[in-house]
Amino acid sequence: AELIKEMRDAKEKAIEVRMQQLQDLVDRSKDSDDENAASDNTSLGMNLARKILNNITVVLEDVHVAFMNSQRGLACCMDLPNLAVLSTDKTFRERDDSEGAVVPGESMYKTLQMKDFSVRMSPAGTRDLQEAAYVLSPVSANLQLSHEPANNLLKIKLMVATEELAEVFLRRSQVKHLRSIKSDLNEEARKFHLMLVPEADQKEINQDAGDSTDEYSQLYERSIAEAWQIMAPDLRPLSPEDERRKQLLEDALSARLLARARWKVERKAEVLNEEVVRRKREKEESRVAEQRKKTGLLGRFWGRQESEDEVEAPETALLSSEEKDQLFTDLKDVSKVEQVDVPKRFSFEFVLGQMALDLIDDQHQDEVRRQLMSLALREAGIKLDINMATDFRGRDSAEWGMKIDLKSFHALHQTRAFMQLKSVGLDGKDHSQWLSDGSSAASFDIQSKLQKEQNLLDISFKLLALQ
Repeated sequence: AELIKEMRDAKEKAIEVRMQQLQDLVDRSKDSDDENAASDNTSLGMNLARKILNNITVVLEDVHVAFMNSQRGLACCMDLPNLAVLSTDKTFRERDDSEGAVVPGESMYKTLQMKDFSVRMSPAGTRDLQEAAYVLSPVSANLQLSHEPANNLLKIKLMVATEELAEVFLRRSQVKHLRSIKSDLNEEARKFHLMLVPEADQKEINQDAGDSTDEYSQLYERSIAEAWQIMAPDLRPLSPEDERRKQLLEDALSARLLARARWKVERKAEVLNEEVVRRKREKEESRVAEQRKKTGLLGRFWGRQESEDEVEAPETALLSSEEKDQLFTDLKDVSKVEQVDVPKRFSFEFVLGQMALDLIDDQHQDEVRRQLMSLALREAGIKLDINMATDFRGRDSAEWGMKIDLKSFHALHQTRAFMQLKSVGLDGKDHSQWLSDGSSAASFDIQSKLQKEQNLLDISFKLLALQ
């Protein structure tokens, strides 16, 4: 019971954070609709804070980050002898200290420079960093990050080993151990989730995430109307069965869908309250004005009693169903929240100069048999685009596409050539001339697409002739 409460509390906090993000994005969207809003509403302090944030520089030296888990037998560490966070504009060019970055709007551009950073990992099943060996040899990298709220876009570009050789060493036992840990964690997460939502209920709720979200919105509207004392004839208090259904939906649906549903319901309730208060105030002002016109004790008594009864009338008497529907139709915030979200488009670009990858089969002692694969890459590029969405099961998911381009490569297995490019293709063309023109020796394109009844993985690749 305590664990279930902790999981629900953690999800509740995530929902609250998401709702606040939605509110900020809607407010920002309102300002962008008015060309003069930014200049009128943005204070001098806010402009100053934004300018400082866009021009701040942070330099750290001799940073050591380690992770150890004795229960799972895992230890790894990352060394960063020189780490610098630099502010820049959208060109990402280096600037002099006296030169400020000019960044329009609320966009932000940062460069993270890492010199001679490395990663070490202990042998499989151990947690002693003293025995840890390099997984990634010391190498320099440059990470460019841009955040453009207006486009809901977060873009990251990582350039590694553009001036030196990056070496990656992985043992077979380490790969197997990491895969077993991942499998255990997935199974543990599944068991925890089943404590909240039985598998049959999860399947039923996720059959149509839209209908389930609408059902939750109606239950949440009834709960909030009762708490805020704005119940209407078409709303009734939640029964114990309704409360259990509402809790089940909160456990099954994602925090993103719940936050959006709650925000819309609460925004409508706020607008309804504001309109009711406004109409009550108008009736009170009308009552006072009418009372002043009347003379005599009897007239004042009857006039006040009748008017006060009207002022104390319930919300439905002050606002008809047609007026309430029109009020919600005119509420632009609810339509805006369908158009905005926290960054839901991500773009990652990875540029690699030269890299050597060694996969070692450490179940053998003989050096020749230990060489499972040695791969040498020259000028590789990886681009990953992600668009957050909900899949056909109603779960938070993403459409993504990854493209990998390899300029040149060759591979060895047990000291023998395993795979390399042919110098002359089947068509008789010289591949060296082909590669000198900037073309890729290999290109892989993987697309994951969300469809109405399934998730589709589309894979294509092109290769020059291999041997």
